Amino acid sequence: MTKGKLRQKAGYDVIIVGGGITGLTAAWLLQRHTSCRFALLEADSRLGGKIGTEHVRVPSVGSLLLERGPDALLTTGGKALDLVRELNLNDHLLPMRSPDLPVYLFIETSGAKEGTTLPLPTGLHMNLPTQFLTLARSRVPPWHGKLRALLELALPASNIPENADESVGRFIRRRFGAGVLEHLAEPLLSGIFNTDPDELSLLATLPRLRALERRYGSVLRGLRRERTTKHRPAWPFVSFQAGMGSLIDALTRALPVDCVHTNSPVQRIERHEKGGYRILLTRRDAGSVSRDAIHRVSTETLHARAVFITTPARAAGDMLSSIAPRASEELRALAVTSSAALYAAFHKDDVPHKLQGSGLLIPKRHARVINAMTWASSKFAHRAPPDVALLRLFMGGGRNPQLLERPEAEIQQQALADVNRLLRIRARPLFTKLYTWHHRIPQYRVGHLDRINTIESGLPRGVFVAGASLRGASIDACIARAKAGVEQIQSLCNTRPI
Repeated sequence: MTKGKLRQKAGYDVIIVGGGITGLTAAWLLQRHTSCRFALLEADSRLGGKIGTEHVRVPSVGSLLLERGPDALLTTGGKALDLVRELNLNDHLLPMRSPDLPVYLFIETSGAKEGTTLPLPTGLHMNLPTQFLTLARSRVPPWHGKLRALLELALPASNIPENADESVGRFIRRRFGAGVLEHLAEPLLSGIFNTDPDELSLLATLPRLRALERRYGSVLRGLRRERTTKHRPAWPFVSFQAGMGSLIDALTRALPVDCVHTNSPVQRIERHEKGGYRILLTRRDAGSVSRDAIHRVSTETLHARAVFITTPARAAGDMLSSIAPRASEELRALAVTSSAALYAAFHKDDVPHKLQGSGLLIPKRHARVINAMTWASSKFAHRAPPDVALLRLFMGGGRNPQLLERPEAEIQQQALADVNRLLRIRARPLFTKLYTWHHRIPQYRVGHLDRINTIESGLPRGVFVAGASLRGASIDACIARAKAGVEQIQSLCNTRPI
């Protein structure tokens, strides 16, 4: 990213801190819908946060497409696809290879030397059953778990107060029973949220389940009624032909070059004696001496009416310690964990499993190193050559955060050994690439929204905080919070002259 000069004397209406999807969307909305003078500051050398695509050419293998973070957009949310349309990216979208690709579940049976993989029954919503005929034909959960799930229709709605939080695990256990939680729901929820369901906040992650219980008296009854009245997209997920980085590239291209500044970490934010805020940052300008890169570091101070912080929670807390001590303390106290994803490419002839699905979930009681895997080359086209199987293996998270304290070579070795157990692959991979996120994965624990309300109520006028740590980690949620923040900022800019 080419960097222009920052306005140190004239100042800005808005400074956006953080160049992930939330910050970039906020900048794009400000550029398109307001006359606010703004700058976006990103500490890293690249934009996009967890979203990013790498195109790797491997000798004797071919081209591989690797995602740093999310590999798809959910089509039922709406916010992300609206942004795609507004950026004129519709022609670049790529649907899954099939709208009906199954997800597999790994199970071990007593007495068996090796486990097996089974396709999950159809008609699941967040891995909760809605079609009892297909559930009855499935091998999971056991029969007593299936009968207990059927009883959900007869259970009365809980009298828990509407705004009282509970864990997702507790909710599913009391509505559907332990069998559905252990065999169906937990493997998926642990993969999506990287948190034990018994610690995961229902109101912050799956409030619709509580709403269905309250409105219809039964989650199953509500799901079945709404499935018949709501339009369902033909494809559950879509990506981009060139990977998810296409979304970041399009947002970046749409912004003026002199408004976006990488290698610019903000140290702290202070009140300005003339109103607004003083933003103190360092700027790292890369130079080169022979083959070794060096960085020239300079300190700069900016002035802005408003500040929109979209960084991870702990970084935001550090910046706000002098102007919002209570909010700062709560931000730094939000739970986080670490996770890793390993890409591994194999010749298809070396993979006994047909990989005719989008991936594999591993229940907690059967998990060792890998929590779940995506069969990337089966899920989307253009991810690997036709004769190559590209797997993406997910590790760490709430199940095993200590894993990332080990050397990367050891993590990779243990993951590949686990692949052999799960898919019976004995060959060595043609290619591997490990991505790690140390203390960067938000944990939405019970009471999360109360903590976020405390944070937001403790922010001074003109300071806004958003991003994956607060009110939703999905791309859709981040885009929605960017829009909400910009609406507040626009009002502030229009009513308070500099």
